[in-house]
Amino acid sequence: MAVARRALPLALAVVLAPAAAAAHASTPAPKPKIVIGVDGVEGKTGKTALGGTFFDLSDSVATKGHKLTTATLRFGDKTKPRTFKGNPVNWQVDHTYVKTGAYTITVTVKQNNGVTNTRKERVSVYVPPSVTVNGPVTSVYVGQSVTVSTATATPAGTHWQSYAYTWGDTNAQTVKAGAPPASFSHVFTKTGTFIFGLAVSNDANGTASGSYAITVRN
Repeated sequence: MAVARRALPLALAVVLAPAAAAAHASTPAPKPKIVIGVDGVEGKTGKTALGGTFFDLSDSVATKGHKLTTATLRFGDKTKPRTFKGNPVNWQVDHTYVKTGAYTITVTVKQNNGVTNTRKERVSVYVPPSVTVNGPVTSVYVGQSVTVSTATATPAGTHWQSYAYTWGDTNAQTVKAGAPPASFSHVFTKTGTFIFGLAVSNDANGTASGSYAITVRN
């Protein structure tokens, strides 16, 4: 047996119809996606070093059927914000922080239908790492093993990323991940004056280098 549906009272039907329309109208428009790259690390912020920070917004994308038109980047250090226009592939800039500390960067993008999006991220600025290269030997003989000692330091809150060294007697350079050792040893096979060089980097994109001259005799 079919059950007859009861019709809504006219007053209730009138109230529900505008409410449903309002709910539909209040659905927010999709927002563009903001991607922030810092010092070559895309989509992620966190650490950088004094001396220059590279910001990259070029991977930000508009919603389907639209295109990005402008972006504003505020660095969090009371300097003038940077505004970008046109093709996002060019939305890149170098910025120099003059003091260590934590900064809140703010990025606002706008697309051609007027919809905007804003993203905030924290960036910690550190002093660069340090390197000192010591002999103590300045002169050795061909075939004799020589050892140089090094003193390196990276600020608290950062971690070593890699180091590279060369002895100067060939064009070869050795690159390794992690923390540099406290000493390096080598045997020269020819005479001359050679420069031992050591370069280090940490996860805040901080770099440092040092060198030491060694004379090799027969």
